[in-house]
Amino acid sequence: MARIHDLYQLLQTVGDTSVDRAMAAALPTADPLAAQLIVLLLLQRQQPEDQIAVVLHFHRLPDEIQATVIHHAAKLYRPLREASTHTNSDGPANVVAIVRRSGLTKLAYLVADLLRQGPADLRADAADCLLELAQRIAPEPWHDSSPSADVEAVIYLQNAVEQAVALYRHHKQPQVLLAMATLAPRPMPKAVESLSNRQTEAVEAVRHLLAQATEPAIRRAAVPLMLVPPLTAAALDCVRHCDGGGTIGQVMSQYPLLRIGPIAVALRRLSDLDMPWLTDAQADRWPAHQSRGLPDWIMALPMQDQQRLDALARLIRLADPMTRLAALRRLMELQEQEHDDPAYAGVNNLIRNFCFDAHPAVATIALRHLIRMRWAGLPKLLLQLVNAEYPKIARLAGDQLAPVGFNRFWASWPRLDPEQQLAAGRALIKLDPNFHSQLADHLAGDDVDERLRALTIIHALNQGELFEEALLTLAQDEDHMIVSAAIKALGTAASEAAHEAIANAMTHHPDSRVRANAVEALQQHKSVRHIDQLVAMAEQEDNRPRANAIQALLDLRTADALKALGMMLQDDRAMHRTSALWLVETAGLIQLARTVAEMSITDPDRSVKQRANRVIHEMIDAMASKATADTAPTATGTPQTQTLNPEPS
Repeated sequence: MARIHDLYQLLQTVGDTSVDRAMAAALPTADPLAAQLIVLLLLQRQQPEDQIAVVLHFHRLPDEIQATVIHHAAKLYRPLREASTHTNSDGPANVVAIVRRSGLTKLAYLVADLLRQGPADLRADAADCLLELAQRIAPEPWHDSSPSADVEAVIYLQNAVEQAVALYRHHKQPQVLLAMATLAPRPMPKAVESLSNRQTEAVEAVRHLLAQATEPAIRRAAVPLMLVPPLTAAALDCVRHCDGGGTIGQVMSQYPLLRIGPIAVALRRLSDLDMPWLTDAQADRWPAHQSRGLPDWIMALPMQDQQRLDALARLIRLADPMTRLAALRRLMELQEQEHDDPAYAGVNNLIRNFCFDAHPAVATIALRHLIRMRWAGLPKLLLQLVNAEYPKIARLAGDQLAPVGFNRFWASWPRLDPEQQLAAGRALIKLDPNFHSQLADHLAGDDVDERLRALTIIHALNQGELFEEALLTLAQDEDHMIVSAAIKALGTAASEAAHEAIANAMTHHPDSRVRANAVEALQQHKSVRHIDQLVAMAEQEDNRPRANAIQALLDLRTADALKALGMMLQDDRAMHRTSALWLVETAGLIQLARTVAEMSITDPDRSVKQRANRVIHEMIDAMASKATADTAPTATGTPQTQTLNPEPS
């Protein structure tokens, strides 16, 4: 051991090339330790003509020495090239092994040459080598891996693969075709030229691979292979036969190519029926790298206009924000390009839904588009978005809404439901500093309808305190409709003056509507100072204020409430009985079910009988639902029961 080490040290200092030749000649018969020293010396001394021995005898070297050779392979270009020509030795096979293990794509041409001119038993290994090199550059899984070679290295390999495809009839190795597919969609004009000849043997081999569609690389290459006329039909069939699970992922990854003219033309031969996974409910479980191709596939395939819009709109439920953004952009393109086409009239309604997207960027893009297009439904949408979760969305909606906010809010008030009225009004109060002054102008106007709407808004938005002086004045107006609305709005003002005005209207005003609204306003104040007046109204009033008085007594849980309601149900006047039934229905007074049931059979007035019949059926449904819920098994499996008791007096 020491003598070999000393010899190694000595040979390092000798510059005579005959030493290199001697070591190269001794390598075939050297023991493992000596072989290790010889290889190290030959690699260090860098004499290409003698390093050929390292390549020729590579297969006989121990594993650790082979690893050293692989590490230095980038400096062995000439020895590898020379060794590849030694056809009567193990040199060609060793060249293929070294290129494969080192990943030297710059030497891929040597492998291609051996594939064409080398021994027949080496061709399969050479084809496997090209495939492995291609897989290193475009590894699986392809969607989240970055290339492991630079552009120059890719060009060397690409040229070698194209040469091998062009010479397929000489070697007939299908791995070469897989290598080509693995490199797709990089442009490979020589391979395309070869495959464009229908008589080329490689064409039938590629068709066979497309028909089987078992290799991910082939599925991924199906779209770019549509550009090759003899393979277009086979590539389309490959796409048709992929399922909505894992196999379609490789196909969908090529969505950037779908806008290329010949590919777009070829895809017209498909339909959404050929690819049911486009609208499959399973799509929400696809990984992002698959789902992001869906919008472009939907755009590329021949579909009915509404079918295409529906398919894009459904993508809003997918988890990946980039997929949702892609779907939104396709909808925007359709709306802008086909804005005069009646089939696309409702696209902005679909885009509107993206304004509520969980990702603020997607929501912002959708909202800006609708603002730019001056969509008719924009004011109502802005009213909904001013309280959005994301500050950017809320600020954008507010900036657009504020300049024309009150006027549109005023005009759209009758069309908004109560929740929208409340949300929009609260938002405008925060956004528009002139909100109250503009509302005051309408309140002071001469138009009765405008004053009534202003009073309604004040009540709905709970703004009575800010308008109390004007409301107290209007409570003395000659128009009973104005007085009624003003009294109702005063229910949102908590001052003593407001309370007295309401109590005075309840007791002394000649109009029953005013008195009824006064009762409701006192309910808002939750006052118990006027129980005696309420008891009197519950027995002697017109039907509407009488019902409101009884409702107020029910809220106060007085002993007189149910008695007064029972009397009203038996009143000689049909309108009073109808109002009493309304109160039973509104309050859900199940304890009066027997009385209502009798009225549904015996009441002399047909309209009252019908109303009683409807109320009793609603009561029955409510009791059945409650019984089902109360007898549902608990965690221990024991039914729970509950007795229905009347309101406490």
